[in-house]
Amino acid sequence: MARAARGPDSRVVGGDRRWRHAFVLRAVAAGTAVALLGLVAALVWCGEAGAGSSPRKLVVRAAASTRTPVQGTSVRMTVRVRDHRGRAVRTARVRVTWYLPGGAKTKVYRPDRRGIVRSRRVVDGRPGRGVVVRTTVTWRGQRKRKRTRLVIRAAQGDGGDGGQAAGRLRPSDLVYRGTFRLPEPSGGSSWEWSGDGLGYCSEGDPGGAADGYPGSLFGIGHDWQHFVSEISIPAPVVSSGKDPRDLPRARTLQPFTDVRGELYPDLGSEILRSDIECLPARSGQSSGKLYLCWGRHMQEGERNDTHMWCEIDLSRPQPRGPWSVGGLEDYLTCDYLLTVDPLWAAANAPGKLLATGRFRDGGQAGMGPSLFAFAPWESGNPPASGTRLPAVTLLRYEDVYDGARDILSGYHHSDEWSGAAWLSSGDRGAVVFAGTKGKGDCWYGFSDGTVWPDEPPYPPIPPDGDRGWWSTGFEGQLLFYDPADLAAVAQGEMAADRPQPYAVMRLDPYLFHITSSQQLRHTGALTFDRERGRLFLIEPLADGERSIVHVWEVR
Repeated sequence: MARAARGPDSRVVGGDRRWRHAFVLRAVAAGTAVALLGLVAALVWCGEAGAGSSPRKLVVRAAASTRTPVQGTSVRMTVRVRDHRGRAVRTARVRVTWYLPGGAKTKVYRPDRRGIVRSRRVVDGRPGRGVVVRTTVTWRGQRKRKRTRLVIRAAQGDGGDGGQAAGRLRPSDLVYRGTFRLPEPSGGSSWEWSGDGLGYCSEGDPGGAADGYPGSLFGIGHDWQHFVSEISIPAPVVSSGKDPRDLPRARTLQPFTDVRGELYPDLGSEILRSDIECLPARSGQSSGKLYLCWGRHMQEGERNDTHMWCEIDLSRPQPRGPWSVGGLEDYLTCDYLLTVDPLWAAANAPGKLLATGRFRDGGQAGMGPSLFAFAPWESGNPPASGTRLPAVTLLRYEDVYDGARDILSGYHHSDEWSGAAWLSSGDRGAVVFAGTKGKGDCWYGFSDGTVWPDEPPYPPIPPDGDRGWWSTGFEGQLLFYDPADLAAVAQGEMAADRPQPYAVMRLDPYLFHITSSQQLRHTGALTFDRERGRLFLIEPLADGERSIVHVWEVR
């Protein structure tokens, strides 16, 4: 103790030995206290040991959602941390390292209240290649290591067996039921040159259940007005000759109406982007609402208030809004709307039962479709005009300004993704995007292959005169995304630019109006009747200048 008390502070200052004597006494007292505390702790530990207890031993189990993932799909590792009596350990440090073909990825976690850690990554690479996941858990001086080996297997062909993983809907799960025509003009507009918006309403057409197709559809009409109308849903018919005259015609339930009022005075009418969805009354609401989004083709860098709601009764729409979704750029949010599977939302984005997104050709906001979950009713009833609605990012690829590294597989600048729907059937699901996919070569210029340079001299303008993004050919497609991948994005376990489609369904065999290999805009909007598992797709210009509606059922 005397040696411990010596040091610079124990030296005699100005010959005052009394200061040194007091310091020594204090040091002795402190040392005695420490010794007594150590003795008490030792006695307590010995007493516990004598009573038959022992230190908690660490028990770790690690399992992969699959040991043979399809290339380009996500794998979830679940780590359970317990003691030897089966009690959850929540204070452990869990380090998970994925040794992927592109390099190692490491993240450190803390277990949840159940002692569980989940880590998810997209596994890509050539078939047959191995991927190793190492898990290291440390707790109270103990360390446990686990090693899991995965083997990548090849993806299946388009629309074939893609989606075999548990929980996924496959293209073969969609059964085609046929098509129907749209009604005559009403309310100062028509279904000619339409197709931008479609939303299923479970409360609509209560007397229409006799034909087996209850509910109604709200749609956005002619491109010039973008008015909204409600129609019935007749039982669709399959026309072997793809002749619109074989098809039943829907009835107008509510004529076309301008539901925007004065909310968008500067929107204009040139190449608008819009969609519509319907939901029953949410918390604090006394009636169901129609939700809509509005944008323009040319809006680079703009961040406007793009979304609104109105009443289902179009004779008194009472428009409310507009609001922005997360303050995001217009090119990301205002082209398609869809309802989210409530079970998925409850687990991954509580309360957010709507999703929105947009794809802009040229990759100016993202080189692939985007998707964001949101819930306007959580911000007010209604939210104040100009409100920035909180949003959860589910899908967002890099744009041309970010380096274009993490993008949609097979991306073309000429692609168009015009509709989206969240399908569900029991414990299976898929998020699907409908659109027109570029194939072959891609260029900016004219359809005949003329490339338009950035600077003069410019080439002669060909007869078609339609300058833009083109590809060698185009095809109508339905992209299938795994909701589990979007859940991983929502929970911060996967980057928003990592999900890729696990399957593709070709739509052209069902479509009526495919006139050439370079035809643009094969498809329009999508909507889904979740209760009956029915998917509705608009095809523009298939009945003269009117659209028609195709119907599939999820088996």
